[in-house]
Amino acid sequence: MGDPISKFEEHNCEQSETNPIWYWCDSLPRTHPEVKFYLLKYGPETGVCLVKAVSQDVQTNGYGFSLRSAVDKVKDQLEEKYGSTYEFTDFLMPGSIWDEPKYWMRSLEREERSYMYVWESTPAFPLPDGLHQMAVIAAALSADAGYWVTEFYFANDSKCDEIEKKQGSDAF
Repeated sequence: MGDPISKFEEHNCEQSETNPIWYWCDSLPRTHPEVKFYLLKYGPETGVCLVKAVSQDVQTNGYGFSLRSAVDKVKDQLEEKYGSTYEFTDFLMPGSIWDEPKYWMRSLEREERSYMYVWESTPAFPLPDGLHQMAVIAAALSADAGYWVTEFYFANDSKCDEIEKKQGSDAF
């Protein structure tokens, strides 16, 4: 939390051309072997306030077995360090036509399904290292391929959100 972007120079991080608060990185000081790239949300006044890791593509079937298994594996890895105080969601929007098990991936692709584990820092179960919230989330590319994303939100993320909202307002 709060690290300057210069700390990540050796990790091939490039500032986004469309949104200068975001940086794309090939690696981080600690990398996961299944991650394709990382995203850092950074403000000059706040330092790093969010880290996202996006996995390699996961080939699966319409039922999403391999993708769910990959997400559950990462959940198990996070649980070892951060505990089991997460909330699990496997939710299909009411009225979705993709309600049969064989269409699990299609419902995820159409953003009518959520499959995720979310940890929230609370007074009873505080997360370490300035973390406010973290999650591992399934996402679909097609009916037979997807990926997972882990997100680590630090306590200073709301300040980064304010900076991001103000971007472009000087054009008015």
